[in-house]
Amino acid sequence: MPIPESASIRPLRLAENHFLEVLLSRFDLRRQGKGAHLEVSFDAETPACWNLAGRDELRKHLFKSLEKIETYQKALDDVLVNEGREEFIFDDPEFVFRWASAGALPIVRLGGEEYFCLFYREIEPIGWNIANGACDSSAELLNPLSALEREVCEEFIILDPKAGEWFALERGDPGSVDRPEFSAVRLIVQDLKAKGLWDRRFDVKQVETPMKWFNGPDAATIYAKDAFNRMERYSVAGCYLNINARDFGIELDRVIKINASEDAIVFDGEFKNGKLLNRVVGLFRTDKFNPGGDQVEFIPDRCFYGGEELDGQAFKRRMRDSFRRDLELAAVRPKWRIDEWDKSSAKFDLCPVTRRLIQRFARSIPKQQPASGPFDVFVSFGHQDMTLARQVADFISNRCGKKVFFYPKTQTNCDFEPAIDKALESAQCIVAVGSRIENLTARWPSYEYQTFHGDMRNGRKPNGQLLSFVLGIDPVDLPLPLRKYVVTTCSNESDIPGALEELLRYLTGDHSVKP
Repeated sequence: MPIPESASIRPLRLAENHFLEVLLSRFDLRRQGKGAHLEVSFDAETPACWNLAGRDELRKHLFKSLEKIETYQKALDDVLVNEGREEFIFDDPEFVFRWASAGALPIVRLGGEEYFCLFYREIEPIGWNIANGACDSSAELLNPLSALEREVCEEFIILDPKAGEWFALERGDPGSVDRPEFSAVRLIVQDLKAKGLWDRRFDVKQVETPMKWFNGPDAATIYAKDAFNRMERYSVAGCYLNINARDFGIELDRVIKINASEDAIVFDGEFKNGKLLNRVVGLFRTDKFNPGGDQVEFIPDRCFYGGEELDGQAFKRRMRDSFRRDLELAAVRPKWRIDEWDKSSAKFDLCPVTRRLIQRFARSIPKQQPASGPFDVFVSFGHQDMTLARQVADFISNRCGKKVFFYPKTQTNCDFEPAIDKALESAQCIVAVGSRIENLTARWPSYEYQTFHGDMRNGRKPNGQLLSFVLGIDPVDLPLPLRKYVVTTCSNESDIPGALEELLRYLTGDHSVKP
């Protein structure tokens, strides 16, 4: 049963396009440490899919081998999910997997609650999906994580209509013509203004977005021939491998956490045929969500549809009463796809990729006792500066009797500690501690002081203090927003005691305090 000949399936050298997936009939998957390692190889003559029509043709072709699909999926899950098998060597000229898609599972914090943020997909696989998509260039095929970052920036739009703010995941020129998210924001804001949901006094303002990427335990090695027919080796690490035989796809995923304002609204920014898809965005409480078991219907705790917020019951009514009509009016899907959705018996299931990713991510979260709060001062640092940060935390606690949040555990790639957000909410002061710029711009500290600064800016912490204590760093080199506020500096370790006394005076608001 050879791969079908089609205008939608070409050699890679002829297929490069804004939708690009190499078709692999061989790869090696092995357990490695706490995760798995995948090896793939291709060249300019390897078949490649370059549009959705090609994917649909392949689906029809491969679904003639349902027994084979189930066999392959069990072997893949035994390596990636169940961890009961050390390796799986796939080698089948009559079956292919698509390399590569990439996606991000957003966790968004709104109003003190954390939610998995999923996009509703009305085409196969129907149901709730993460922000994902195919590579669109040969460069992305060699580093799918770059496609991942592009996809989440394009699809995941967070706006605060009351403040006129856009929580952009990547800052840029609002007039940009090559960044689809800017076009999406302009269209969304026009629609909100027409509905009276956007304060017309405000133009869109990009604001600092507290965000943090969580690395996964998996890695991949890609072997590809260059223009001179030389085999080159490329490596990708810190991801979750997601290989799905039913959708014959290989996907590399990561998790991103974003802290937004209480009045934020989440939108889908994906385009189709020059129009916004305007997919439903569902928010599922992370502390209640269970993707395991036999459940095939997942109703969001909150959802956004075209700027309108719906609860679970309103969501079900909307999907039952008018969603099909909305699809027809939008004219972004052919009628046969809408009919396919209409006939689905599990419209609100999780797509397989999303289910497996959430299961693996939840399993990686350490079970720890939350620190007892509330706290007065939050000490923020990169783990390389733990010794210096401990010295600062102990000094503040001992000298002024304030309750200090100091998280001494070295952060791992899969660590996820909700106590940090609780402590940030209660503290009225944050002290960012660092001896090198790269330590202060690491994932956790940048998320922490940006979150705190956002609360100061939007009025949640009107009396908040953002202080910095740095060793051997010129204050002008500090990232925003740190250099906008008080910075206590010391040139070398012998200056630390005097600098701590200076920090104490700013912390207590008493500049008459003497050592």
